[in-house]
Amino acid sequence: MLRYLGYLLLVASIHFQAMAQIGGKNTYDFLDLSPSARLEALGGVLTPLKDPDVNMVLNNPCILDSSILGHMGFNSVIYPGGINHGLVSIVKSNRRLGLIGMHIQYVNYGRFQRADASGEKMGNFYGAESAIALSWATKIDKIRLGLNFKLITSFLEQYSSLGIAGDLYAMYINPLEDFFLLGSIKNIGSQIKPYNIGNKEPLPFDLQISIGQKLEHVPITLIGTFHNLHQWDIRYNNPADQTTSLLLSDTSSQEKSYLFDKAMRHFVFGMEFNLSNNLDFRLGYNYLRRHELLVESRRSTIGFSWGVSFKVKKFKFDYARSKYHISGTTNNISMTLNIQDFKQKGPLSD
Repeated sequence: MLRYLGYLLLVASIHFQAMAQIGGKNTYDFLDLSPSARLEALGGVLTPLKDPDVNMVLNNPCILDSSILGHMGFNSVIYPGGINHGLVSIVKSNRRLGLIGMHIQYVNYGRFQRADASGEKMGNFYGAESAIALSWATKIDKIRLGLNFKLITSFLEQYSSLGIAGDLYAMYINPLEDFFLLGSIKNIGSQIKPYNIGNKEPLPFDLQISIGQKLEHVPITLIGTFHNLHQWDIRYNNPADQTTSLLLSDTSSQEKSYLFDKAMRHFVFGMEFNLSNNLDFRLGYNYLRRHELLVESRRSTIGFSWGVSFKVKKFKFDYARSKYHISGTTNNISMTLNIQDFKQKGPLSD
């Protein structure tokens, strides 16, 4: 099992480590956002949950299953500043390929006021990005393999860009022990048409591994995810992390090692409580998010997230609330329905 996953991660690490960047150095960063309320409640990154969920297929195509054929999901989140992010997904069947997940992910940055260098107003402009994606999965021995293919468009003021990307997934499930292991290589691709000719920007490439374990006597699943494994130090350059020796008139700086902090910035923790067939409760903690966005002078729940899931007749609703900044929170809402349930039945024959 580990052999397949190891090969997958090693190959990607060799080819893409040199171009690995985080923290605003990539284009199409919206691909890393988590529109699914379930995903956001669990920390906003990769999760190895095995139960089929149409709103989680883009995050893990390995869960494609005939039980969600015809299911359709709608996801929406409003970020501070009025930025609207969403995802629409549906699972269809193809004669040759079998089950396919189809997705439209988008982010609308809203309307901005244009002004020249002197401050004179010159009308308005808009910004929006989107990705059309297809998901597919297969099984080899005890390993489930998943694939996403994405066509990406971006329109920012007078600039536009077109790109392609792919995600690879490998998932192992031990049903007897309720143990799950999922590895992913995300956003392998390139700009086809950059914003400026001759200046292609890197995509938000990532290597992730997620481990899940359902407890034996209580309906709780624990999830631990490690992201950005291709790059050890993902801390931002903070001048406060450096010290200068004044006694020796040494103007050179010595940076602290921060070994524990560097390791923990790769870690996200999630917990899902299955309270009943129609009710779930979730918690998440994103260490990187908390330590990059926390304001030291004012403690808060930045980095923490929670959510609930419940069913109402033919609809399933998921809600998540997460704290990104002291100035506001985000609210994710997801809805799932089975299209087959809404097809009208023909008249009964005598």
